[in-house]
Amino acid sequence: MKDVQKKKKFLNQIFFQKINKKKKFNFFPILKKNLSFFKSAKIYNNLINFNPDLVLLSVAKDGHIASIFNINNEHKFKNVIISKSKLNNFRRISISKNFLEKSSNLILLCNSLERYRNFEKYSKNQHHILSVLSKKKKLLVITKN
Repeated sequence: MKDVQKKKKFLNQIFFQKINKKKKFNFFPILKKNLSFFKSAKIYNNLINFNPDLVLLSVAKDGHIASIFNINNEHKFKNVIISKSKLNNFRRISISKNFLEKSSNLILLCNSLERYRNFEKYSKNQHHILSVLSKKKKLLVITKN
């Protein structure tokens, strides 16, 4: 557990600060200290109320992206969803399908052949998020052999 906390601290305190030195990128923290999960999601929903120029995501082994699964979400906002993982029994805040559809450019990373095959498989399922995203005009899928 301590290793995970160290990695998160590294990402938040060192990596993102160095990337953002020239203020070319906007990073929006999701969870706010001393606020409930729901209120944090509501604030984040309002913060990201714009059309992103570029969205970069990776495809997971099970075919989900951005923590969007084919499950019933606890709460839906315009740009954010709150969902609960059945497998791991924890809640998560993620960007919504609506927010992803607003992006003019989308890059999906498949860092294995298995993930690329899942991308192909789920993009044919009309109820899956990958089906919606695979129809975008400006979609780049990057994979490794």
